[in-house]
Amino acid sequence: MWITDNRAEPKQDGLFHFKKRFNYTEGTLIARVSADTRYKLFVNGREVLCGPSKGNRYVTYYETVDLTPYLTEGENEISALVLHLNYRMASIHRTEKTAFLFDGQIVGKNGVIEDVSSDESWVSAPDSSFTCTAPDYWCFTDFTERIDYTAESPEFMSCVKVCDAVFDNDYPYGEMAAWRLKEREIPQLTNTEREFVRVMRSEAVEGDILSKKGISVAPNTTAYIELDAGVHFTGTPHLLVKGSSGASVKITYAESYIFKDGWRITKKMRDDTDGIIYGMTDQLILDDNSHLYEPFWLRTFRFIRVEITSTDSPVYISDLKFFENKYPLSVSARFDSSDPDSAALWENSIRTVNNCMHETFEDCPYYEQTQYAMDSRLEMLFTYHLGADRRLAKKGINEFFLSQYPDGMTQARFPSLSEQVIPGFALHVVYMAEDYLRFTPTDRGFVRGLMPKIDAILSWFDRLVDDRGVVADTGYWRFLDWVKGWRDGSPGKGAMAAYSFMYALALKKASDLATAFGYNDLAAEYADRADRINSSAKEYFYDTERGFFTDTENGGFSQHAQVWAVLSGAVSGDEATALMTRMLDDADLPICSYSMRYFLFRALEMAGLYDRAYGLLDGWRDMIKRGLTTWAEDDVQERSDCHGWGSLPIYEFSAVILGVRPIGYEGKAVEIRPTLAGLEYANGVVSTPLGDVEVNWTAKDGKFTLSVSGNGEKRVTLPDGTTHIITEEKATLFCAI
Repeated sequence: MWITDNRAEPKQDGLFHFKKRFNYTEGTLIARVSADTRYKLFVNGREVLCGPSKGNRYVTYYETVDLTPYLTEGENEISALVLHLNYRMASIHRTEKTAFLFDGQIVGKNGVIEDVSSDESWVSAPDSSFTCTAPDYWCFTDFTERIDYTAESPEFMSCVKVCDAVFDNDYPYGEMAAWRLKEREIPQLTNTEREFVRVMRSEAVEGDILSKKGISVAPNTTAYIELDAGVHFTGTPHLLVKGSSGASVKITYAESYIFKDGWRITKKMRDDTDGIIYGMTDQLILDDNSHLYEPFWLRTFRFIRVEITSTDSPVYISDLKFFENKYPLSVSARFDSSDPDSAALWENSIRTVNNCMHETFEDCPYYEQTQYAMDSRLEMLFTYHLGADRRLAKKGINEFFLSQYPDGMTQARFPSLSEQVIPGFALHVVYMAEDYLRFTPTDRGFVRGLMPKIDAILSWFDRLVDDRGVVADTGYWRFLDWVKGWRDGSPGKGAMAAYSFMYALALKKASDLATAFGYNDLAAEYADRADRINSSAKEYFYDTERGFFTDTENGGFSQHAQVWAVLSGAVSGDEATALMTRMLDDADLPICSYSMRYFLFRALEMAGLYDRAYGLLDGWRDMIKRGLTTWAEDDVQERSDCHGWGSLPIYEFSAVILGVRPIGYEGKAVEIRPTLAGLEYANGVVSTPLGDVEVNWTAKDGKFTLSVSGNGEKRVTLPDGTTHIITEEKATLFCAI
């Protein structure tokens, strides 16, 4: 059953202790565990598990764990720390009620020996030392901590029942429960021990924190030390601290040293100590005892600042390290080329996307930790080239379709307690479904089940097509990209050219899906609608004087409308080449930032101008020069230093330079079509539905040589030749030059 502490107030932020003592002699103990909002589970004081995996209004996840290895003969204790959040951390769903669930029985040879499931025999207590704090700037991860070790010890009382637990849709009479329990679908996050690599600055600190000796601060002193983790991390810091009553320790986490002028923040070299460390902060108020501190939830940082204020006794800090927490992304891919920056571009890209993967995909781990549709679609696509794990992607796709309103529109971010609509992001949800089937052909049933929901998204846009034949003003937030001069990332009110072209592209992808599932009439309808919207938008938005498509019905020009005109197929062939050439040569056009650069590159590729696209990676090279180890959110504000949509080099190196892409939705063919982009050689491994494909090519002295291997077989082709590889599964790798 679900239990709670009788002193827990509705809508209350708070940390609660739950525990149960029992005797153990023999048997196994396998338990199902969950909580509202988060828990850490301990057996005999040893942390075993944390969760639940992020759910949503329709799903509360539980974890199943075998606790037998942690039991000892005699008295044992199972305990949990349960954190209930109120308004903080919008990406974690919760109800108003603090609640904990432990479902487990000790089972012997002859059946159940003892039921230790959560009930009124458990005891609980609020932790009065813990307070949620909020930073002084807006973000969705505004959950930091203040721990007052001088607070009174917890007073345990018998727990009270909230309601019975219902697992896996086994609802009596179909009546839905407050917590709709489903088993966790993704693995636990990593918990890898890491060390800080250097001291950046310090004052009034004695000792060596990088060694096991630790540091000390003299009585009645204010001191600080700033540390570098080496690269951008997501994880939980760990330190042992001892002082006297009233002393304090403040830990500030930062992605970069920054320069602050009032509310305005700028960044230069990321390790420029002329700046300051500013950002998310945890605070400890000490007593006379030693304490091991780890924050309840992961933090994001490259640099941390530890400020110590002592009273009448010294303060000691030792064992300062951190544990890296992120989704255990399995990477079988690799890349190398004659581009001297390719290794850093590749490594930073993987680090960026992985640091934006926890229990959902995330736009950024520092400011929001929220799953946005456009961000997630790109992050999913990048990871498909790295390895075969699709569990987090499938969970994310399902969640966006669960966010759908009755009118067909999907939420821009989900799960999120704060609902938001960006109409264009719903089209990215269609794109991500098509990507998933192409890279995961064995899961056809899942995508087929999404077709009615895809149709609902497309119908929402179809209802907005007006007498001009274009998508009228959608309302909501018309975000397209972070562009200098665009307020809130939008080119303005009125019908947007990009939205019409994006809608046409979504119709084409839906048509391809419908064909794959044998819905031929529906496929024809989608294709016809795409042609009509493209034709109307091409006529309505094109400005013959400038030779560009306008951004909106009210005018304005940027790269964006041109890019989407090509991607949708409204402009193709020589016409697309000419349009893209004019666009690149016009220095007055607002440019695509990092979020839209993927789409810019695809349009240039379609227009036969990829050599010019590859040069546009200079923005990433510049970030390396400025000391970034992950990719910034944009080139306008650079709020976040780790934004998943920036991991574009993964796609460019895998799908374009090595040229490896799956063909169709059957999982039977992969095309190998390398692009030279001025390089002398490139080699690497790309994950595909057929397994890993290795490509090695050289282009030197007018001679091109290609070597491809798949499932152990190898063929070599010259520029005037075409070959193919037949694998053991009778699938085909096509090599075309």
